[in-house]
Amino acid sequence: MDKFRAVALVALSLLLIGCVPPAPRATRTPHATVAPSPTATQPPGAPTIGFAFGVEYMLPGGLAAVYSQLGARWARSNTSKQFSWGTIEPKPPAADGQHTYDWAEADKIIAEWQSAGFRIQAYTNANNAWASSTRLHHIPDPKYMDDYEEFVFNLVERYDGDGDRDMPGLKAPVLHYTVVEEWTGYFEGTAEDYLRILAAAHRAIKRANPQALVGLVDFFLIDVFDGNPSSAEVERRAAKDHPLRHPMSEVRELLRHPDLFDIVEIHALGDYTELYPTMAWLRAEMRKNGYNKPVWIGDALPVSSLLMPITPRGLLPGAADSDYQTVAPIRPQDAVRTIGWLEAVGNAKSPQGEVAERWWRAVQARELVKKIGVAIHAGYAGMNLAWLVESPLTRTPRITGSWGFQGMADAEYNLLKQTWSVNSLQPAFYAYQLAIRKLDGYTAVERLQMDEGIYAYRFTVRGKPVYVLWREPGRLHFPDEAEPTPASVNLPVEFAQALVTHTITRLGRTEADAEAMAAQGGVLTLSLGSAPVFVEGR
Repeated sequence: MDKFRAVALVALSLLLIGCVPPAPRATRTPHATVAPSPTATQPPGAPTIGFAFGVEYMLPGGLAAVYSQLGARWARSNTSKQFSWGTIEPKPPAADGQHTYDWAEADKIIAEWQSAGFRIQAYTNANNAWASSTRLHHIPDPKYMDDYEEFVFNLVERYDGDGDRDMPGLKAPVLHYTVVEEWTGYFEGTAEDYLRILAAAHRAIKRANPQALVGLVDFFLIDVFDGNPSSAEVERRAAKDHPLRHPMSEVRELLRHPDLFDIVEIHALGDYTELYPTMAWLRAEMRKNGYNKPVWIGDALPVSSLLMPITPRGLLPGAADSDYQTVAPIRPQDAVRTIGWLEAVGNAKSPQGEVAERWWRAVQARELVKKIGVAIHAGYAGMNLAWLVESPLTRTPRITGSWGFQGMADAEYNLLKQTWSVNSLQPAFYAYQLAIRKLDGYTAVERLQMDEGIYAYRFTVRGKPVYVLWREPGRLHFPDEAEPTPASVNLPVEFAQALVTHTITRLGRTEADAEAMAAQGGVLTLSLGSAPVFVEGR
């Protein structure tokens, strides 16, 4: 778990209190028509044919072996420390200009995760106390820019796999470097400041290894695209500044420099409704500037993490719905109700603890599969699912929303041994594993036109069709209320006998429920609820 993100999120929440007006409420439009993407090709810079499944943020101490069971083959580093300039070069160069680098932490994390079969993506930044006079040390002073560029060159050189000054035991080159972790408070400068850093990093990366890919800083744009808004609504939201991000004018400015990056990246801490409009907007900006580059999703969560106080009363038990900002699938009128159920999750003292735990883990699992299906169809190159483990320190929904409840493992860290002990794996782990088994290696995908509220995709995987379907209820339903009645759907299929596999949503289950069904006249009749199902020929 990235401790800095926890601190930053708390600080940001406190910053919002009393000084930010309520954001415009998102309208969820789950049945929006989207043009099909009939063929999956390999975009420039994409790592594989199809979709790259990954995890984030990789931690040392035994989790790599656990997560290797997923079938995901990509892993991204911790944002603020592992490959940071200040971590690797904590002291300025000697009087003769000689640099001393400490590769211990970076080497350790790469060795562990590569041994578990993962390909590594690295966040790196220019944060360094001795090289900067800015408050958070994000921006090197001009006199130290050459030293920063030298650091990046040596970083890439150590992990380029050419045998020259490589890390001992390196199993594969590291070919993906994201320059600065997030275009929010993680970077205190302007677009001009960032572009100077990016230009230096780009020169260094390409000089060390021309095959290495440069990732543009990840954009966090949930307030603009949450809920799948119309184009007009996107422009209205984008025109307003928001404390969660830098101005959209600066986002556009960064996208005007395709010569400095190979990959565009976003952080997706909302639910899947932000993915289609975000991609459409990014592609439009790329077209304006005459290029087309792959888009990666990092820092991904299955469900929105944002349930944030916008008044001081939001931190207190007597808060009202109006004291919070919510995004899909949490409705504005459900803010306090959501907090109440989240506070019961895993709480042994709460009479609703077990019910809340079962409910939340089911929500987390089913929303993850939805996000995967939409991300693939929308044309993203890959997605790294974040939050491998949870920390009790982040289970503070009045401050951190649902973020502290989205780990894929119930695990404990032993400070003396510096190892993780996994007590159990959450349904989201097995749901992700199932989705990878069913969809990895797909070569084509299209969205089927169905009744309102029905999502249906047809994937071609290893030459055979695999369908993913669900009924979207349009909001978060709670344990003390019934979800909408399942919908009866007629699905045209190419096979007479089908295997219908249900997303794992129940605690304690490691294998999905599957049932054999017969199609009648080329049509399979399904009863669809909010948990996605996978349909394929027997």
